Amino acid sequence: VAMLLVSAERETHYIAAVSQHQTIVNSKVVSEVIAENLHAYEEDLRAAKQINDTLDLIVFPEFGLYDQGSFKSHDQAPNFCLPLEHVNALIAHSGQEVYPKTLQAAEGSACNQKGSVLERMICLARTYSVDIVFNFCDFEICSGDSCPEGTHVWNVDYGLTRFGEVKARYVKSHIAFPKVYDKPQSPDHVLFNTSFGQTFAMFVCYDIAFRDPSVVMRNEGYTQFVYSSAIPLGRPILKAWSMLHQATLIASNLGEGGVYDHGHTVGVTAATNGKHPVLIATLPRQEEPVTL
Repeated sequence: VAMLLVSAERETHYIAAVSQHQTIVNSKVVSEVIAENLHAYEEDLRAAKQINDTLDLIVFPEFGLYDQGSFKSHDQAPNFCLPLEHVNALIAHSGQEVYPKTLQAAEGSACNQKGSVLERMICLARTYSVDIVFNFCDFEICSGDSCPEGTHVWNVDYGLTRFGEVKARYVKSHIAFPKVYDKPQSPDHVLFNTSFGQTFAMFVCYDIAFRDPSVVMRNEGYTQFVYSSAIPLGRPILKAWSMLHQATLIASNLGEGGVYDHGHTVGVTAATNGKHPVLIATLPRQEEPVTL
C-alpha cells in the first residue's frame, strides 16, 4: 500500500530542495576555493538524497562556488570562469557519453577531482540522479566581428538534468557589479525544462527588483521559478515576491533559502550535512504554457 501511495504522489507532485550553502573561503587561490565549495555541494546532495531518495531538483545560491570579490575586472575572469565555447560544446552534446570518465564518477569518488566546473556539476547530477540549478560565470573574448571587442563576462545560472543534459543557460539580466559582469542586450528569457516534466522560468538575485524577465514571464503564464541569489535578509523579499505574483518560487539565497507557493512558505524537511540544513519540499505538479 505504501508503495502505491508513493507512486500516486509522484504522479501529482515533485520533490525540490534548496541549498542554504554559505561560500567557504579558506584560501586565496580561487581554484582551491571552488574545489572546496564543490565538495560542499556534493555533501548537500548526499544529505538531501538520504532524506528523500526520490529528490527531483536542487537549487544552489548565487556566488556559492567562489567569493564574489574573487576578481575585480573583466580581464581576471578567464583565470577561472568557463569559456563560453566550452559551455556551448557541452550544451551541443548534452546527455551524450562524450566525456564518460569526467562526467560519471565511480561510486564513492568525488566529482570535484576532474574537468571544468560545469563538467563536475554534470557529474554530480548524474551520480546523484537529480536535476540541478547552480550559479557560476562564463566569458567570451571578442574581436569585434561577432560581438563588441573585448572580454565579456556573464553571471550565469545553469540548469542540468539527471541525465547530464545542459538544458538551460540563463544570463543574469540586471547587474549589481558592472565593472565585473556584463549584461545581455535585453533581459534573458530562459526556461529550464526538467527531466521530471516540469518547466521553470529562471532569474538571479538583483533581477528581482525589475519587471523583466521574471514578471514578464509570469504574465505570459509561467507559474514556477527557480532563483539563485545573495541578498541580505532575503526571505521576506522572496516570500513577498511569491505572494505579489502568485507564483511558486524555489529560492536558494546565500546562507539561507526557502520554497514559497503563492506567498505561503512551504513546509520543508531539513537534511543536515553538519553545517547548514538543506530544505526539502513537496510541490504539486503544474501545467505550463507552450515552452519558448
